[in-house]
Amino acid sequence: MCIVGRLAQRGDLALRHAVGSASSLPPGVGRESVSVGAGEGSLMARLLARCSNQRFKSFLKPAMAHAEECGIAVNRYRQHLWSRGQALSQRLSENAHELMTKLCCSASAGGFAPGNVRPTLFVRQRKYDETNSVLACHFDQGKVLLDDDDPLLDEEVGPTKVFVTESQFAMVFASGVGEEAKALAVRCFCPALLQAVEKNSAECYVEALTRACGQPFDSLVDEKFERQVDVVCHDEHMSNGKAERGLTALHPTRAKLELLCDAHKKAAVTTKTFDLWRELPTQVIRLALSTRGGISGLRRAMRQRIKETLQILAGARSRDAQEYSTQLLSLYLRGEKPACKHRRIVLSALFNGDWRACDVVQFHDWGQIPGGRAAIERAFYTHGARALLPRSLKVFARNNWTGSGVSLDDIGLLTAIHGLLPSAYQIVYGAPAREPAAVAAAAAEAEARPPVRPDGEDEEDWVGPGARADLPATAGEGPSSWKEERSLQNASTKTWLSSGTAHDDVYIARVIHQPLEDTILQQLSVSGSEWERAQQQRYAQEARRSYQVLEAFDDEPSKKLSARVGELLFKGRSGAC
Repeated sequence: MCIVGRLAQRGDLALRHAVGSASSLPPGVGRESVSVGAGEGSLMARLLARCSNQRFKSFLKPAMAHAEECGIAVNRYRQHLWSRGQALSQRLSENAHELMTKLCCSASAGGFAPGNVRPTLFVRQRKYDETNSVLACHFDQGKVLLDDDDPLLDEEVGPTKVFVTESQFAMVFASGVGEEAKALAVRCFCPALLQAVEKNSAECYVEALTRACGQPFDSLVDEKFERQVDVVCHDEHMSNGKAERGLTALHPTRAKLELLCDAHKKAAVTTKTFDLWRELPTQVIRLALSTRGGISGLRRAMRQRIKETLQILAGARSRDAQEYSTQLLSLYLRGEKPACKHRRIVLSALFNGDWRACDVVQFHDWGQIPGGRAAIERAFYTHGARALLPRSLKVFARNNWTGSGVSLDDIGLLTAIHGLLPSAYQIVYGAPAREPAAVAAAAAEAEARPPVRPDGEDEEDWVGPGARADLPATAGEGPSSWKEERSLQNASTKTWLSSGTAHDDVYIARVIHQPLEDTILQQLSVSGSEWERAQQQRYAQEARRSYQVLEAFDDEPSKKLSARVGELLFKGRSGAC
C-alpha cells in the first residue's frame, strides 16, 4: 500500500494510462476491472490518483471499505492493488526512457532553441537506508533447478531487512556560447521501490541500488552527455561505503559527491548520551510494560488516592509552588496540539496546590467550582483522572530518533503531581519487596546477561545489553520465562518508584533529552519534501529562498544545541525546578 501510494504521487495521468491498458498488467491479475477506455483507467486508478492530490487522506481507510467502494471482492483486493502499482512502475520507467530519447534527439537536431544545443550534464541523486520490519516476502531462487521458465519462489514470514531508496535525476542542456549561453534543466523523480535484502552486506546493497536506480537509458546517457555526476547520501555503516566504492568501479566515468546523513549523526548524539545512563531507559521501559492492560486499574487507584488525601484549602497557593508547577507543565506538556492544551488547562486548574506535597492532594478553592466538596471530587474523578492518564504509558524506544520524550513526559508528570504514580502503582501491584537488594541483584544480572547479536545486524538497530529486560521473552526460552520476566519488571518497578528518586531521574533525563530531540526534529524538517515545496512557494512570492546545502552549512540546530548544553553545564539550573 505504501509503494502504491508513493507511485500515485507521481501523477494521475501516468497512473490512469498504466492501469487503463490490460496489457500492462501481470497475466491473469486484475484484468476484469480494466474494461474502460485506455485514457480513463479503472475506479481504483482514479481513487489512487485522487489521493495524490489529497496527500493520501482519501486512501487511508480499511481495505474492506476501499474494496467495496471500487466494486472489488475483498479476497482479491491486494491483487488488484499490487497490479496497479506494478503497472504504474513499469509505465513510469517507459515514459522516462521515451522522454530521454526525445530530449537527446531534439538536442542533436537543435530543436530547443536556435544554435547548437548539446546535452551537458546528467546528475543522479539517491539516498537510501535499511530498516527492519516484520513482513511476508517471496524470494526468487531463479530457474536453475527447474526445467520450465517459471521461477522458484520461497516464502518467508518474519523480521525482514527492508532497503528503502529514494532517487531522482536531472539533466542540463546548453545552448549558445558566452554571454548568450542558455541552459534547460529537466528534473524527474523515480518510483521509490522497497526491496528485501538478505543481509547488510555491500554485495546486497550494490545489487539493490542497481535495481532501484538503474535506468534503461543509462547507455544513452553515457553516449550523449558530456559529464555525469552521482550525488549520494547515506549513513556511516561500513557496508554503504564499500557498496559505493563498488559502484564507482562499475561506472568509472561518473563523478561522485558522497555525503553522510546529518540526521544519523545527530541521532547518534542521543544514543551515546543515554548509553551513559542505560539503567534509566530500562526502568522506564519496564514501568510501561508492567502497566500494559492495567491502565483502568491504575486510574482507579489514582482516584482512590485522591479521595483519601484530598485537602481543600482557602486562598491562593504560594508563588514558589506556582512556579514549580508552571515549569513542569512547560517541560512535560509543551506541545501545541488541542489534546495537549486541554490537559494543561485541566491539570493547572484542578491540581493547583503544591505538587511537592506527596502525602496529600491540595486544591485551593476560591469558588471556581460551585457545588462544594462533592462537585470538586467529581471533577477530580472525571476530568482530572483522564487528564492525568489519558492513555497507556508509551514505551521508551531506544533506537527511534523521535518520540522517546513522550514516555518520559508521561512518567515525569505522574510522579511530579503529588507523587500519584508511586502510590497508585503500590495500590495496584502491592508494596515493594522487603529485600530490595535481591531485586536489584536480579535486575543487574538481567542487564549484564551476555547478549547474542545476530549475524549482519546493524549496530544502530541492535538493542544490546538489557534487551531481555525490555521485551517479553520468546516462546523458545521456556514456558515460564515470560512470567519470570513479568515478575522481574514488577519487582524492579516497585523498587524504583518507592526509592523516591523516580521523579528526579526522569526530570534530569527530560531536561537533557529535550534539546537533543528538538535538534533532530529541525533536521528532519529541513530534509523533507514539505520544506522544499515551502521554499519554492516562497521564491515564487518573494523571489528569494533557501537551500538544503545552505541550511546544512549554517547548521542553526547544532548551534542552538550547543548553546542549550552550555547553559545546562555552566549556568547552573537554567529553567530547572
